[in-house]
Amino acid sequence: MSGPMTFLPSDGSPDSEQWRSRVREGAQALGIAVTDRHLESFSLHAEELARWNRTVNLTAITDPAESAEKHFLDSIVPATFIPPDGTLLDIGTGAGFPGIPLKVVFPSLDLTLLDSALKRVTFLLQVLRLLGLERTIVLHRRMEQMERPPAARPFDTIICRAFTALPAFVAAALPLLSEKGQLIAMKGGGYKKELDTLKHQSFSGPAGEPAFASDRFDIRIHEYHLPFSKARRALIILKKQRPPGV
Repeated sequence: MSGPMTFLPSDGSPDSEQWRSRVREGAQALGIAVTDRHLESFSLHAEELARWNRTVNLTAITDPAESAEKHFLDSIVPATFIPPDGTLLDIGTGAGFPGIPLKVVFPSLDLTLLDSALKRVTFLLQVLRLLGLERTIVLHRRMEQMERPPAARPFDTIICRAFTALPAFVAAALPLLSEKGQLIAMKGGGYKKELDTLKHQSFSGPAGEPAFASDRFDIRIHEYHLPFSKARRALIILKKQRPPGV
């Protein structure tokens, strides 16, 4: 993108063209194409979140411009790495991030949103009705209460944003992952200590054999900066590796 980025005032409400322009410009800087339909859905989600947040504490981010960047723009960065026709589980989704913006970008996704707080689940159900999102379910439960394969369908991608430490996320999510699936952890710039801990942690393989994470997964790091605040972010992407000889 050429030229300096425009910093829009923070008083542009989510239902304004000013707010949509901020998201459009930020997405362009991140190399992600968004349409007017995407922007309209993002705006409706953000407006509903702001309305609920006046009486129900759903997010600490209340400034509209900050919400545009740290909720919506940050949430769509993983779109580059997610199969648009796959199954996606968003663990600890909170107010629907990153799962709902990713579903807006990829309507063909089969999306499951997981959260343990009833107030957030109630909000999410309202947003799904408001946006008319299909093939999306909301589960009110903790991660350890999820039914595991083969009793339940495994997921192609399991994602989390600020849910828990990386090793704990991998340990909890791995049993729910499909054979060729991937885990995506959205982290801040200080992720390297967690990653080092993960690499030296052992996980059981399909036959129960232990293996270090560095042997079980192909680990890829995608570092980026948010377009306006320049805050450092990283996606830690872990794909299952085939056992030797398979």
